[in-house]
Amino acid sequence: MVKALSFNPLETNCYLISDKGGAVAVVDPGCYYEREAAALEEAIESAGLHPVAVILTHGHPDHVYGVARLARKYGIPVMMSPEDDIILNRGGELVQMFGLPAVDLGFTITHVSDGDSVKVGALELKAIGTPGHTPGGLSWYCAEEKLVFSGDSLFAGAIGRTDLPGGDYDILMDSLLHKLMVLPEDTLVLPGHGPETTIGREAATNPFLEPFNEPLKEGFDGIDPITLDGLK
Repeated sequence: MVKALSFNPLETNCYLISDKGGAVAVVDPGCYYEREAAALEEAIESAGLHPVAVILTHGHPDHVYGVARLARKYGIPVMMSPEDDIILNRGGELVQMFGLPAVDLGFTITHVSDGDSVKVGALELKAIGTPGHTPGGLSWYCAEEKLVFSGDSLFAGAIGRTDLPGGDYDILMDSLLHKLMVLPEDTLVLPGHGPETTIGREAATNPFLEPFNEPLKEGFDGIDPITLDGLK
């Protein structure tokens, strides 16, 4: 099961992915308002879920605001690529750029790399290295649920920006074409901002992937939407 929430002025998507036994991982908890953090905890506890990990797609501040609070409250590990340590530690530059508050970095990172897996009860999330937006960008693929958390690498009809420190357009395009577009086309894409999409839809219509667009296969009928809960 997946529940989606939207946090902070940059409308960063946070996801809860849980198995039938109630184990849950929190993907990109970007909540920094007290009411947002409280709403995230309420979503976890009202459903009887048991957090096992925080999963980060990358280290930009808008994706990590709520990490320290969650790690302390639930005593759970925080998974991120070591290549994004520099992004996490230089977050002060970005929050000044966007006029946002500083990030509480009072947590320890458990480093994971391309090909590593994290168990969430009966589910498995596989880390797919998708650098380009940041040096250590990871997408997290769950084959059982046919979905991928793409962070800020791939969006519905767009791709991640590469003009921030550590970004690289050529590397991002290589990540998209050789790491994400090779997933099954009915894979649900849950991005760091904006609405969900599918690999098939982006392969067929994403203007940033031209001239590589491929037609959708006959009979492919789109996606089952996940509703974002606005918490601004």
